[in-house]
Amino acid sequence: MESKHFNERLTKYLKEKNNAEAKKHQSSGKISPSKIAQPTLEAVLQLLGVQADPPSDQSLRFFLRGNTVEEAIAPSLAFGQKTHKLQVEAKYRNGFGLIDSDGEYPHEIKSAGFQTWKSVTRNGKPKLSHALQGTFYALGTHSKYCWLHYVNTDTYQVHSFRIEPSEYKEELDRRIDAIQLAFAYRTLPDYIPLDSLHENVMYSNYAEFFNKKGDEATEILKKYYPEQYRLLISGELIERINDGNIDKHRTQKAN
Repeated sequence: MESKHFNERLTKYLKEKNNAEAKKHQSSGKISPSKIAQPTLEAVLQLLGVQADPPSDQSLRFFLRGNTVEEAIAPSLAFGQKTHKLQVEAKYRNGFGLIDSDGEYPHEIKSAGFQTWKSVTRNGKPKLSHALQGTFYALGTHSKYCWLHYVNTDTYQVHSFRIEPSEYKEELDRRIDAIQLAFAYRTLPDYIPLDSLHENVMYSNYAEFFNKKGDEATEILKKYYPEQYRLLISGELIERINDGNIDKHRTQKAN
């Protein structure tokens, strides 16, 4: 006899667990590596406090897989190391992130399913969003580089890349600038995909804002999220989000 009962029970458990953790979670209110991986519009909406769409059942399972892999692999990075810490803070351009593991250099762990594992091992390079995360951590801890580890979720093999900040810093700064400029000019940006997944609404955190132009997104914000709209146009969050580097971009645009 076959049954879907226990699969449904797992789904219910993961949803309730996620809801409970979401209620307890306190956002830093800062630009973070995870936000840099999103389309700029979605990053700005999250920083404004607009509630994201609930994660799909599949996403909840991916979260579980990622957490399981990280918990299993992170302690191995301390093996043979004199100094080692888990969940270390990294701060860059008024942004904030937590590193999976930090010894002599920061380390970031990524669970890799079949497609991701095949991609990174065949192409010999990491996903751009992950490389930018590693760059943020290296710059945020004044390290020469960051180690990025992909863990095969079937075999637990590890494929590692040394992320050199100089290779990705320009793109990292460009994405941070785009978020900060939205707050500086008090306007929502157009929805622009930064990854092939961003072209599919199924993977959007804000389906009602998907593929919207900045003025269309602003109208939605104004109509359905008046408090977040007020925060945007009042400029109350500028000091918390922006750093001094953004002033030069405003000057250049004005000229």
